[in-house]
Amino acid sequence: MQEALFGNLTIDINETENGKYTGPGGSVFFMAKTFENLGVSATIISPRGVDFPKKYLPQTLFVPTGPLFEKTLIFRNKYQGGKREQGVENYAPYLSFDWQKDLRFVAPDSDIVAVAPILNNIDTNQIKAIKDFFPQSFFVLLPQGFYRQIDKSGNIRHGLWGEEGVVVGLFDFISMSEDDLKDADVRGEAWSREGPIVAVTKAERGATLYRNGQRTDYPAFQVAEITDPTGAGDIFAAAFSYAYRKTAHVEEAVDFAQAAAALSLRSAANKLQYSLRDIIEFAKSQERRINLCLH
Repeated sequence: MQEALFGNLTIDINETENGKYTGPGGSVFFMAKTFENLGVSATIISPRGVDFPKKYLPQTLFVPTGPLFEKTLIFRNKYQGGKREQGVENYAPYLSFDWQKDLRFVAPDSDIVAVAPILNNIDTNQIKAIKDFFPQSFFVLLPQGFYRQIDKSGNIRHGLWGEEGVVVGLFDFISMSEDDLKDADVRGEAWSREGPIVAVTKAERGATLYRNGQRTDYPAFQVAEITDPTGAGDIFAAAFSYAYRKTAHVEEAVDFAQAAAALSLRSAANKLQYSLRDIIEFAKSQERRINLCLH
């Protein structure tokens, strides 16, 4: 399998009740790390700075091959009392980027292609061009970045994405967190009527999937200790895409995705090491059977 991931690599500064942590981040980082753990090669299409720590993705290809800026986009996550506050630094150079320029360096027969910006910096025409370049790929959207606005202090505020109705029907799978969209279930039901499978992740309450307007709720996996929840939704999306592409079985893909996301809660971003077997065994320990081949 081959994957192409369009979005923003970041350096995350995460503050949780367990302490403060700085490390690699961005939806495309967490998705690529998940694919690496599953033995799958990925290509990230993202601008980055000289200071981005590529060492945490040794099997991943980067496009452009070299950094474009001195400093990488910084994303701040503060978790307190079950709530999350977000902000950005070094963001100005990253608000515009030619996502189509280097497509020639990406395999057009990639099995999975994800559009997953953390800021609203991929426009509708670019999304359509990406879709046209990968006509046979499983096309995935993580839309949270399109709803983010930045105030004068660099804090993230939630806004509107006026072009959602134009593009959601292009995708095969859409995954979003209820933390990023307060009306995520309403949108999920509506979007699913346009064609894609839509997942709404809900932390300890599991996930809800919408298919053709029909809702199914899936319980979460139990986790004894949470070190850092950052990236769990991105990992869910990557793992679901992997399993669904392998099996075309929604229920099995959801269990696999939730197991991978739950395992990730126990580690910071630079320690996300688990295998396909680990995910399957973890699911089995919670009486969820996954029949993906281990070879």
